[in-house]
Amino acid sequence: MWLAFNSIIVSLTVIVSTVSFCYYLCNHGESFPEGMNVNEASAIRETNEKIDRLLKPGSVAVVGASNTEGKVGHIIFRNLLKHPARLYPVNPKEKEVFGFPAYPTICDLPEKADVAVICLDAGKTVQVAEECAGLHIENIIIVAGGFGETGEEGRELERRLKALPGQYGCRVLGPNSLGVFFPENGFDTIFVEHGDQALASGGGIAFITQSGSVGVESLGLASNTGFGMRAFIGLGNKADLNELDFLRYFGADDKTTCVALYVE
Repeated sequence: MWLAFNSIIVSLTVIVSTVSFCYYLCNHGESFPEGMNVNEASAIRETNEKIDRLLKPGSVAVVGASNTEGKVGHIIFRNLLKHPARLYPVNPKEKEVFGFPAYPTICDLPEKADVAVICLDAGKTVQVAEECAGLHIENIIIVAGGFGETGEEGRELERRLKALPGQYGCRVLGPNSLGVFFPENGFDTIFVEHGDQALASGGGIAFITQSGSVGVESLGLASNTGFGMRAFIGLGNKADLNELDFLRYFGADDKTTCVALYVE
């Protein structure tokens, strides 16, 4: 465990200068670096607005929500019970999940969800992500692995995901994302146990990581010490949203005092 913590500290130290520079550029609200054209500034502003709605959704659909303990869809939906958003479990095999009526498909929801969290295998995930994009669901979180890291078939699936933002204007976090954790409102899509201490204590640290294992260690440390976080972002394979998008967002966030990254 100690070696893992040392690894985190060393990795974060290496990137401090990069983070500080990006934080300086972005820590001016709606101000943008000199020389940036109107289209670039508009794109950054639009991405920041969508990330804000990703972290503060009014409604969340969990595709693959389950009553079976230990399943990813069970853990994520249970976590979201702490969040005030309207929750929609999607699973054709369930009548209800945690007392919420379940819907057979994402197309059957009574409203368009602000965020869709997809907890299915890679092949089914892409199909559902395409359905979500077609319904103009703005933010999609994908936790499944089995994409670009696994071979040509997985790379083709990931290419289909990468095409969605350009075609439909949605934003995709993942695939292979550990999830999102935003203590301010209890939005938590992380599918590993990480205790309540990190949730109970707000903090100013926004931690953005591409590595699931490093993410798990950092969450464990947060829970054991109670130092709190402003946010936790699991980037995964970065088919769409990446560390720069979140640096810009948290760099302009008044409640963020430190941005830490672990990227590969």
